[in-house]
Amino acid sequence: MAAWIVFIALWFIYVLAVKGKLSSLEHRIAETELEMSSVLKQRAELVSDLAASVRGPSKRARELLRFLDEAESSASLPERIEAFSPVDGMLDSLVKDGTVSEPSLLDQLGENGGRMKDAIGRYNALAKELDVTIGSFPSKWIARGHRGKPPISSEGFSAS
Repeated sequence: MAAWIVFIALWFIYVLAVKGKLSSLEHRIAETELEMSSVLKQRAELVSDLAASVRGPSKRARELLRFLDEAESSASLPERIEAFSPVDGMLDSLVKDGTVSEPSLLDQLGENGGRMKDAIGRYNALAKELDVTIGSFPSKWIARGHRGKPPISSEGFSAS
C-alpha cells in the first residue's frame, strides 16, 4: 500500500514538473517572438530611412519601399521574417550604385541583422526543446493540447 502512495506521489510530482517545463518553454518562446517582432519593426524603420536617404530618384529605392510594405503586411511572424529575407540583396544593390547617403544606417542594419539572427537562434533552440519535451514518453500524455513551434530560417539577415 505504501509503495502505491509513493508511486502516485512521484507521478504527481513528475506531472507538475513537466507542466511547469512546458509552461516555461512556451513563455520563453513568446518572449523571443516579441523580441523578433521588435527587431523586425526596427529593421523596417531603418530600411525605410535608408530608402529615403537615397540620392536622387531611384527605381530600386521605390521598389524597396514597396517590398517593405508587402513584407510588413504578412500575417504571421515566420511569414514576416521570410518576407524580409531578400531586403539585404536589395540594399546591396543600392550601396553598389553609390546612391546611399547614410552609411551609418547600413551599420545599424548590420547590427539589427545580428540581433535578429541571435533571436532566431534562441527561438529555434527553444522550439526544438519544446518539441522534444512534447514528443518524449510519457510527457506526450501530459502535454496533450500543447503544440510545437516550427523552426524559422535566419537566412537573409546579415550581421556586421
